[in-house]
Amino acid sequence: MDAGGKCAADFHLLQATTRSSIHSSNKANNYLVTAVRICRAVLVFFWLSDGQYGAAQFASADSTLNLARSVSLADAVIHGKVVRIEYRMSDQTGDGDSLPYAFVTYKILKVVRGRVLGETLTIRALGGLDHSDRLLFVDHMPFFGIGDEDILLVRGNGQRVCPFVNCSFGRFRIANDRVYNGFAVPITVCKNGSLKLGNGVNASLLSATIPREVPSFDTMLKTPFAQKRIREMGAISLDALRERYNREAPKEITVTYGGEENSKSGPRQTEHSVLPEECGPVLTNEFLTMLHTEAARLPPSGLMESRRRLL
Repeated sequence: MDAGGKCAADFHLLQATTRSSIHSSNKANNYLVTAVRICRAVLVFFWLSDGQYGAAQFASADSTLNLARSVSLADAVIHGKVVRIEYRMSDQTGDGDSLPYAFVTYKILKVVRGRVLGETLTIRALGGLDHSDRLLFVDHMPFFGIGDEDILLVRGNGQRVCPFVNCSFGRFRIANDRVYNGFAVPITVCKNGSLKLGNGVNASLLSATIPREVPSFDTMLKTPFAQKRIREMGAISLDALRERYNREAPKEITVTYGGEENSKSGPRQTEHSVLPEECGPVLTNEFLTMLHTEAARLPPSGLMESRRRLL
């Protein structure tokens, strides 16, 4: 597996107590170490559709979405729901760095374009928890949670750090039968049939429940964070701490993301250009029909295995 090119050399993990970028239960606060935001400038190169197309190719200055363009670049278009997430580390680079990748398995609800073997599809994307229980979150890269319902425009799965057409722009979120873009901004349909970004964001789509491989107590004892916590707790036996840790350490956590920094260069810049009286919300089946119409104009795409060799 690749490690994101030069980005791996700039990779760094920041040990910290739980902050606004990630939230979990009170029990998790005692054990969780977070790491956030790496190498933004280098990663942008990787998700701009093979370095040839930027966001302007998929949304005009007035936030009109170019659905035909996006569908034409997709290897497959599917509607699915996340049923499993695994995190694995990339191979080390010459500098000894290794990055976490998420292997996200979707239960396929509908295939709009392409052929997929099986009832599930596993995609690979940069980001997630590493073996030291630290979280890597990369600006403008999608982040996944168990139960997420999405419409995906898959491109270069297993070959690129982000497996969607124009990265997060190729992931459409579903909530209460309404469609949102990858930044939780609503998609609207206007009287002339065009698709535009709406106003505001759906905050419920900016959090995710993710699985956590609980490190052993002895492993956690070696971290500066745990050592600091033990000193703060004062006189307490390690046996008592071990018992409590084994009993209470959470096997999943809830992450909140997509804060102010993401909004500065994401599609929220144009969200206020849409007039409510001209456009209305897009429902899931309506959006799927639009995608199918665009896909029908294209030649058939190739076969995509349900769980291809991604490593």
